[in-house]
Amino acid sequence: MVVREFIAHTLLTHQAQDSCQQRRWSRGLDPRIPSGAWQECPGSARVLLDSVVATLPDDWRVHAARGLALAGLGRRQDALGEARWLEQSDIYRGDAYGGTRAAEDRAWILAQASEVDAALDEVERLLAGPACYLSVHTLRLDPRWDPIREHLRFQRLLQQYEN
Repeated sequence: MVVREFIAHTLLTHQAQDSCQQRRWSRGLDPRIPSGAWQECPGSARVLLDSVVATLPDDWRVHAARGLALAGLGRRQDALGEARWLEQSDIYRGDAYGGTRAAEDRAWILAQASEVDAALDEVERLLAGPACYLSVHTLRLDPRWDPIREHLRFQRLLQQYEN
C-alpha cells in the first residue's frame, strides 16, 4: 500500500510533459477507474512507472502496480512479464502474508490482461488457501474482477467458496 501511495503522490505532483492535467494522473492508480482512463496519458504514466521500478527493482508492490498499469494501458505482454516476475519473486513463493497479497495482485494483472484461465487458477488457489484476504464477497464487488466476472468458472468458484 505504501508504494501505491508513493506512486499516486508522485503522479499528482509530477509535471507531465505531454499536457495531461494532474487530476488525470491520480485516477490512473485508482482501481475503480475503468482501464481506459490510463490511456489519457499513456506515455507519461509508463515513464513514471518505469522509473519507480528502476528505483525499487526488488519491491513486489512496485511490480504489481506497474503490471496493473501496463494491463490498463493495453500493453498485455509487458503486463504478463510483471505477472511472471511476481510469480518468481521470493515473497510470492515464501511469505505466508505477503505472498497471498502478491498472488492477488498477480491474479488482477492476469484478469486485466485477458489471461482468464491463469487468473482463475490463482483465484482458486487463494480461495482454497489458509491466509487469504480474497473472499467471495470481494470477488463479487470489486470492479477489478469485471473482465472475468461472467466467466463460467469464475461463477462456479463463487458458488464453491460461498460458505
